[in-house]
Amino acid sequence: MTTEVEFAKTFLHLLNVTGNGNSEIVEFNINNVNKLPKSFNFPNIVNPFIIKDDSDNNDNSNNTTTTESTHDIEFTFKSLRQPKFNIIKQLPVSNNTSIFQIKIQLANLLKDELKLIIDPADIKLMLRAKTLNDPELLISSIGDDAKKVIFNVLISKFKEFIESPEPMDIDSQKEIEQGVISDNTWLEIKKLIKNDLKDDLLVSKTIENFKKAIS
Repeated sequence: MTTEVEFAKTFLHLLNVTGNGNSEIVEFNINNVNKLPKSFNFPNIVNPFIIKDDSDNNDNSNNTTTTESTHDIEFTFKSLRQPKFNIIKQLPVSNNTSIFQIKIQLANLLKDELKLIIDPADIKLMLRAKTLNDPELLISSIGDDAKKVIFNVLISKFKEFIESPEPMDIDSQKEIEQGVISDNTWLEIKKLIKNDLKDDLLVSKTIENFKKAIS
């Protein structure tokens, strides 16, 4: 703390450098720093107040990341209506796992195992007869020491997953494109048609029309 003697010395120093009797700062324009006299200086501050920089602490706190622990729970998902399924699966959960996150995992399971496309929003999970809300934490419904849980499931909308057909092999396409009707086959066809039409000219025209149709 500044003593009275130190305050008096500082005050007298300020009077000395700012008084009218100081010829060095007569007509001194305080708006122009370049006109400060060389002898002008501020008194040294005894025991100045030091502001601690918390940036290091903030950096350390930011670098310190807490890893959230997870554990596996055996889930049984039993549908109450179509599509019918009864899936038992071990899924990783944490204390912050929400009901909606469980719905996402169930939607992925149904796609992989039953080839069903389901929006998680169209899934309703029920613990016995109680419907669970999306933002609700799983731990608040089953407790933090549960090892198994059975969910009744209602799905309002779904569709089957149809895989796109594999592209045909190029060699197979060539075989199909190169296939032609042989002359012997045309003769056999001509004989069959002639048995019905009896007219050679009409038979020839019919054969020509067939050839144009498939060419």
